[in-house]
Amino acid sequence: MSQLIQYAQNFLISLIGDKCYVELVENLNVTNFDCLKYSFSKVLGLGMVCGGAILKLPQIIKILLSRSTKGISVTSYFLEILALFISISYNVRFGYPFTTWGEYPFMAIQCFIVLFLIYFFKKSKKNLIFFLSPILILLIIFNKTIINDSLLQILQTCTVGITIAGRLPQIFTNYKNRSTGELSAITVFFQFAGSAARVFTTLQEVDDYVVMAGNLIATSLNTVLFFQVIYYWRSGYVPLKDKKYNKGKGKTRTKKRI
Repeated sequence: MSQLIQYAQNFLISLIGDKCYVELVENLNVTNFDCLKYSFSKVLGLGMVCGGAILKLPQIIKILLSRSTKGISVTSYFLEILALFISISYNVRFGYPFTTWGEYPFMAIQCFIVLFLIYFFKKSKKNLIFFLSPILILLIIFNKTIINDSLLQILQTCTVGITIAGRLPQIFTNYKNRSTGELSAITVFFQFAGSAARVFTTLQEVDDYVVMAGNLIATSLNTVLFFQVIYYWRSGYVPLKDKKYNKGKGKTRTKKRI
C-alpha cells in the first residue's frame, strides 16, 4: 500500500511539479490560483493525450461497419496528417511539454488508417497517392539536415493555413451533400471539445503565438463541423442521389441515420 502511495505521489510531482504539489496536496492551499490553473492544465492535457489515442476510433469503426467512406474528404485527412507531422516535429525540437501536444502522434496514426481505408474501399490513383505520401513526408519533416529550425518555424506557421485548407473541403462536402455521410458524430464532437481544451492548455503552458493561433483556428473550424453534424442530423437531409422515389406511393425513402 505504501508503495502505491509513493507511486501516486511521484506521479503527481512529475505532473504538477514540487511547488504545486506541496501547495495543493500537502498544505491543501486551494487559494493558490496559479497552481490550480497550472495543475488543471496538466490534468486536462493528460486527458487530451489519452483521448487522442482513441479520438478517431469511432470514425474507423463506422467506416468498417458500413464498408464505405462516403462523405469523407480524403484531402481533409491528408492535410490534417501533414499539419500533425509538422506540429509533432516542432514541439519535440523546441522542447514543449508533452501534455500540450501528446495526442498528435496517436491522431496521426489514426488519420493514416483512415487514409488507408479510403483507398481500400475506393481504389484510385489519387487515393493511393494520398495514402503513401505521409510516409515520405514523415521522413523529411523529422530530418534536421533537410528541415532546419528556421524552416520548421515557418512550416509551423503554415499549419494555420493547412488547418484551414484541411477543414474546408470537409465542410464544403457536407454542405454540398446536405449530409455528413459516414462522418462520425462522436469523432467530430471530441475533435471540437479537444481543440477547445487545447487552447486552454496552450495558454497556460506554451508562450508561442503560432501554436495558439493554430489551436484557435482549429477550434473555430471544428465548431463549424460540429454544428453541421447537428444540423444535418436533425434536419434529416440526405443527398439527392440517395433518395428513391416510389411512384406507386408518391413518397421518398431516406436512409436511417445513426
